[in-house]
Amino acid sequence: PWVTAAYQDLKARKGFRVVDHTVDADTSAPRICAQFSEDLVKTGVDYSQFVTVDNAAPKGVEAKDKQICVEGLEHGQHYDVTFRPGLPAAIGEVISTPVVLSIYVQDRAPSARFTGDSFVLPAGARRGIPVVTVNMSAAEMKLYRIGDRSLTQLLSGYQFLRQLDGYDISNISDQMGEPVWQGQLDIANDLNKEVTTSFPVDEALPQRKPGVYVLTAQPVDENDNDYDSRATQWFVVSDIGLSTYTGQDGLNVFARSLGTAKPISGAELTLLARNNEILGTATTDAEGRAVFNPGLTRGDGGMVPAVLTAKQGDSDFVFLDMGRAGFDLSDRGVTGRPAPGALDVYAWTERGIYRAGEDVHVAALARDGAAKAVENLPLTFIFTRPDGVENRRIVSDGASAGGHAVDLPLEPNAMRGTWTVAIHTDPKQAAVASQMFLVEDFVPDRIEFDLSSDKQEIAQGETANVTVDGRFLYGAPAAGLALEGELTLSTIREWD
Repeated sequence: PWVTAAYQDLKARKGFRVVDHTVDADTSAPRICAQFSEDLVKTGVDYSQFVTVDNAAPKGVEAKDKQICVEGLEHGQHYDVTFRPGLPAAIGEVISTPVVLSIYVQDRAPSARFTGDSFVLPAGARRGIPVVTVNMSAAEMKLYRIGDRSLTQLLSGYQFLRQLDGYDISNISDQMGEPVWQGQLDIANDLNKEVTTSFPVDEALPQRKPGVYVLTAQPVDENDNDYDSRATQWFVVSDIGLSTYTGQDGLNVFARSLGTAKPISGAELTLLARNNEILGTATTDAEGRAVFNPGLTRGDGGMVPAVLTAKQGDSDFVFLDMGRAGFDLSDRGVTGRPAPGALDVYAWTERGIYRAGEDVHVAALARDGAAKAVENLPLTFIFTRPDGVENRRIVSDGASAGGHAVDLPLEPNAMRGTWTVAIHTDPKQAAVASQMFLVEDFVPDRIEFDLSSDKQEIAQGETANVTVDGRFLYGAPAAGLALEGELTLSTIREWD
């Protein structure tokens, strides 16, 4: 008997058993989870038959890894969750005695959050920011403004568009910005339900100044902890939508109304560097367009463009973070060829494969940014063998409307493989264009034939004329070629 008793005691302490439980009460659908000492069976077992809630079948059971969670519960209720004998583990053991957990599911803790990270509010409509709260009759709201001259400092840090803690908020209030409003927002509370309340921006900011605003929300009388994140919403109120395009002519900026999509004329644009220096200013024209000199975007270090601001009047202000990557359209199949610079050279060969001993004909066109011919511009054609060794250099003057044509006679023992011709305006600089071609011992079929006969049926002893119509694939007749052919006679069982 003592051996049996010792075994049962050891099994109860070290065998398959419930080791802990947790209550997920801060979600809209609370649940009770029990943690076991061993992994559960992954497939083939319905664990709901081993669980009861208040002596009834549970509304939902989730079994995964070492945990079984009971779902379909309500806040503010007491439950007796029973795990019945026979509940199996993956190692083959089962629970031998019932395990009863008597648990109270508490109400949800007071909390607040904002619905998204979009931070541009329309300027032409009644403005409100939705605040989602749980079990709060009022929320403590604080509003801060970061001026336009502090945007580069803000964007170069880590805080922008993130949820802020007490330390971050103190840093914004004391160094980068200022508090502009503080108060309580009354909420029509519904116990344990999410309630959405609109924060009236117009009432808190009857007179707006240029800059970005930060709104925080937290329960009233909550102990301030510098390390706890608070519900944070970044926003600007504006009707100006900015888009930029970088080209050879500089930085093109387009300003359009977010409400009507029409161009905005007279918007004052300012390009700020990383060190907060003003790189340049511009004003949009009737088409909503302004251009910054291309040299302004080529700075390095602290002179790299960081922020583009737009202002119209005293109340409409918006900015664009120039440090972020532009839209990547490479996965849309619309990338095309790289944008050319001041000189665009297009090169080609009349075909892609040659035999040793033939002549390679290379042509190129030189055009400027306006697609006009660049004449009298010498170009150097450098031919490189497949092993990377330079074979020959040929210089063309391009006197004919910016057109160039050079011929490379291939030696009978020319190296087989992929050759490259690189075109340079200066051989010491990078190539402005390149083209590859193959040198092989064969040439793909370049001739097409059509066969026709003057008779559909030929009797024994008769003569029929067969016509061969040959032509090259580029269109010319295949004249002067020797022909060889075969005639095959066979019997058939069906006659059409």
